Amino acid sequence: MKILKKLNKKVALVTIWGTVLVSWLILGVIFFATESTTVAVIVVTIAAVIAESALWLSGLLLAMGLGMALVDARKNIWKLIFRARG
Repeated sequence: MKILKKLNKKVALVTIWGTVLVSWLILGVIFFATESTTVAVIVVTIAAVIAESALWLSGLLLAMGLGMALVDARKNIWKLIFRARG
């Protein structure tokens, strides 16, 4: 936990969400490059796990920065996401 407190949060978030972006770009390429449904299902699963991990890691960074529980931080992230959409 001490390592995460010293970590530059902006760089960490850019790295986390950059990884998600790359996974979704690879997902798009796989959909157009292959006709195999097995490969597509595997890539979708990997992209979903990466995206979910990014949400949890972002919540952890937010929770540590604001001194709140991880569950509350995750609720705040979802509120921000849906407020931006609507």
